[in-house]
Amino acid sequence: MPEITCPDCLDPEQVIPISRESTAVFKTGSWSSVRPQFSEKISPCRAACPLGNNISAALRAAANGDFDAALAAFLEETPLPGICGRVCYHPCQDDCNRKETDGELQIRALERAASDYGNAAPQLLTDAGRNSPVAVVGSGPAGLSCAYHLARMGHPVTVYESAEIPGGLLVRGIPSFRLPEKIVTKELSRIWDLGVTLKTGTTIDPAGLKKLLQVHRAVFLAPGADAHQPLKVPGELLAGVVPGIDFLRSTSLQQKAKGINVAVVGGGNSAMDAARTALRAGAIRVTVLYRRTLNEMPAFADEVKEAEAEGIRFKTLVAPMAFLGKERVKAVRLMPMKMSAIEEDGRLRPIPSEKEPIELACDMAVIAAGQQPAGLFMDGLFRWRSGRVEVDAWHRTSRPGLYAGGDASPARASVVDAMATGKRAALSIHLASVNRRVHEIESAVTLGKGPAFSLTAFFHAQERWRPDQVARPDGITLAMAPQHPPQPLPHIDACRAVQTGEEVARGYSTEAAIQEAQRCLVCGTCVGCNRCLVFCPEGAVIPPDDAGGLYLYRDEYCKGCGLCASVCLRGVMEPGGVE
Repeated sequence: MPEITCPDCLDPEQVIPISRESTAVFKTGSWSSVRPQFSEKISPCRAACPLGNNISAALRAAANGDFDAALAAFLEETPLPGICGRVCYHPCQDDCNRKETDGELQIRALERAASDYGNAAPQLLTDAGRNSPVAVVGSGPAGLSCAYHLARMGHPVTVYESAEIPGGLLVRGIPSFRLPEKIVTKELSRIWDLGVTLKTGTTIDPAGLKKLLQVHRAVFLAPGADAHQPLKVPGELLAGVVPGIDFLRSTSLQQKAKGINVAVVGGGNSAMDAARTALRAGAIRVTVLYRRTLNEMPAFADEVKEAEAEGIRFKTLVAPMAFLGKERVKAVRLMPMKMSAIEEDGRLRPIPSEKEPIELACDMAVIAAGQQPAGLFMDGLFRWRSGRVEVDAWHRTSRPGLYAGGDASPARASVVDAMATGKRAALSIHLASVNRRVHEIESAVTLGKGPAFSLTAFFHAQERWRPDQVARPDGITLAMAPQHPPQPLPHIDACRAVQTGEEVARGYSTEAAIQEAQRCLVCGTCVGCNRCLVFCPEGAVIPPDDAGGLYLYRDEYCKGCGLCASVCLRGVMEPGGVE
């Protein structure tokens, strides 16, 4: 049989060029002087967190089922993860890189899971403050946060609380269906375990404050804003017209809401809490009256949504003109409003419309339109501005050695923002005690553009870490990540919630928490995924010898194409400059 030969047109040697030697001889690095840069950054969620929580590290641990390590990561920057995991307004989630693809990470629920399932103790940062005692006046979120971080920096701390139990609004302002008392007790125990001394039933007056300043390196004032802010309209002194903070703290007042119609004036979280509490107390109908629209309402969106689901009614663009009745309130006269020019806070300003006033029948009116510091608290000892203690960016008052935070300062009225003021004041106090200036370290601890900052960044600075840079992979790169929608957030039925008073939001199971945490891209942190190595067309990328090490490149082969950066889901590898 004759030998069959392949025609030239089908000869592989003719059709497909085959290299007979290594492509290493082609020094493609000479094609361009542009080189990639490898640098770890911070995640956008961390930059958005007022407390600067190391969210990526915590969620990475939770994804592996290590809730102890997840809790430890949160405790680096916050003393109350189980509380924030329930009542924080989660700005971190709004800035999650996954938000525009398959949905943002449920970070608040994962912080709660870390606290519920993890076991960890806060770590001491230094003992340099051991000879600098500090007094904290007030045991609300701001005071507790300040005491916690000062104790971790070695300072002897004494907390003075006028009430018989500590916690401030955590126990005397937020209803148990949002924040159970046992959770507060558990969270606060970590602070006392650090050696912080608590003195309850102790009111500090101006003379007492001067004495504290004499025997302490510094004093942090966090008295809160518990005083009722009246509307100053006719009929406000009628029976049945009740301050919102009093209603939330008084079981007897709540019992009077049973079987009647209740109107709640205000649009903040206290108004939502009062309305939902009245419903649980047995009110027939609860109506929230607000002078702006729902879009301008300062209450957290989650709270408004849950209130609506429970049957709370909302009447917007109305402002109380007078409470009507002879001895007891029978109705509230309302002025219809309309929105006008934008105010300094960015919201539209409500002004009276041309419509005729209307009346809404009610048997009780709860005024929850804001609180203010009691009376002229410590008046004359330091400067005030717009009803709040005047402080600088690091919460120093006009009086040396005296700091202030929480609701008594201009901070946003929320638990997490109050805690941030206490943490910032703690670092400021510590730096002063060791003769360091804030401006010397400010850029090193600030995350992104601020105001979030990190104590860990000060005490445990990392190499190759750029806290001023936020990891922002582009949309095409993020689309390469496997798509997994968020795990559903468990809630009890609205009807059952109202009838039983149980906690409304339920936490993830361990399995659900792990699955949700596994969605985290760990933005800004290299996880050794080797995508840059696999996709490099020249084989120029050199992996690290050890986990967590630095990825390098072979200069003679890297042609600066930027493909390694374009496939980096964490935004760590990025196009570089000219070398």
